[in-house]
Amino acid sequence: MKFKAVPGKQFPVRRELPHLIRAAREQAGIRFASREVAVGGQEYVSPAERRSAIGAAASRELEEAERA
Repeated sequence: MKFKAVPGKQFPVRRELPHLIRAAREQAGIRFASREVAVGGQEYVSPAERRSAIGAAASRELEEAERA
């Protein structure tokens, strides 16, 4: 964000401006997505399946490294 302020008054403006924007956004009902990322589905994988998948991925990586 860019703004102009009277010399010497820019710091209070810089502190207050984000609060004013947040209040206006909330009043208008504008919401941003949360920063939280949730990954699901792992609880359905058995430990044996997980080991097998890890082993397969490691094998692929080794094969690719040998080709390079």
